[in-house]
Amino acid sequence: MKNLWHTLHHLTLGLIVTAVVVGAALKYAPLLKANQAHRAEIQHKRDKVAALEAQHRQLQSGINSLQTDPRAVERAARDILSYARPEEVVVTFEEAKR
Repeated sequence: MKNLWHTLHHLTLGLIVTAVVVGAALKYAPLLKANQAHRAEIQHKRDKVAALEAQHRQLQSGINSLQTDPRAVERAARDILSYARPEEVVVTFEEAKR
């Protein structure tokens, strides 16, 4: 009989511990899910910041070129403003309308 009570005692303790663990898991599961969503959002924003920093470096390089390289200024004037030297002829193409 003593062996039976000992087994029941251990079984009861095991069930109580299991109930506490399951209860804690059910309580904290939404928090863990929200934490995971926040981490994904933070990573997305970090990736966006990295892309913007790369774009900033590229634009800064272009600004530096325009400030220091006369050929870059001429190239920009030709591309953006369609400027040409007096002896050159500018030919522009339009996209075909569909």
